[in-house]
Amino acid sequence: MIDRNKLYEKFVSVYGGRPRLFRAPGRVNLIGEHTDYNDGFVLPMAIDRETAVAIRERNDRTVRVHTVNLDDSAEFDLDRGYAGKAGSWLNYVEGVARIL
Repeated sequence: MIDRNKLYEKFVSVYGGRPRLFRAPGRVNLIGEHTDYNDGFVLPMAIDRETAVAIRERNDRTVRVHTVNLDDSAEFDLDRGYAGKAGSWLNYVEGVARIL
């Protein structure tokens, strides 16, 4: 499990300010892989893995991110075109941000 206090402290050390913390548990599908969004039957189960994020609102459309796992930072502007790199951890973050 992710230590939320360390996540909070890391955010403050990298970006300053007070973040909000969010988490989502990992899951496995015991039956019905990839059918839940096609009106099929599923039996998902939470597992002991999770994704956790610390975020803070900005006044512009620049997204700045830092991965604790790789100790790497990056940023992108939502008003500019996507310029992802194959195999980069940032692709998932940027793709989700652009969809939202």
